[in-house]
Amino acid sequence: MRALLLLVPLLLSANPAPPPLVRMEVKDVVPLKELKQHAVVLVSKEDGTVLPLFVDETAAVAIAFRLMGRPTPHPLAHDLLDRLIPSLGGRLTEVRIDGLKNHVYQSHVFIQQADRKLVIEARPSDAVSMALAAKVPVYTTRQVMAEGGISRAEINAYGRESSVPPPGVGGSGNAGTSPDADMPAPAPSPATRSPASKPIEL
Repeated sequence: MRALLLLVPLLLSANPAPPPLVRMEVKDVVPLKELKQHAVVLVSKEDGTVLPLFVDETAAVAIAFRLMGRPTPHPLAHDLLDRLIPSLGGRLTEVRIDGLKNHVYQSHVFIQQADRKLVIEARPSDAVSMALAAKVPVYTTRQVMAEGGISRAEINAYGRESSVPPPGVGGSGNAGTSPDADMPAPAPSPATRSPASKPIEL
């Protein structure tokens, strides 16, 4: 018993397990003209790891305007989503990018409607856009970060090997749309993975 009591302070002082979700901050929307896509740049609040989310131009414009706190010139589908939830007595509480299947991100939106909690699958770009409009947190899982995240060291190494593209505006450029929206580039195996193989330039 005495030995057990001596172990209690050590157990209490041990580092707790990291939370299963990582809080993300939507930093920018960067045009990738060579890929004819846009990259929404999400950054981990823990350690600065970047999670690039590739989107088409429509999603890029919606997210960009929300980042700048400006209304779009004309209503978009995302604006309809923003109005639909409160009109039905609900409120968005958080969004999660919580899966990666066949190189396609999966996400869910969490809605509180009176005493009901709804979890609805959504396209990641739509979920991020809704989160910005409602000013609610964006989370992802550690597994998604492990598979799709880019560390600062990798970004810096890549930056030394290639020219850095023009900064985003928190907005969209002139790149065209892509059928592979919300899709990360196929990840190379750990043996061949290098900064130059990353799907985003920052």
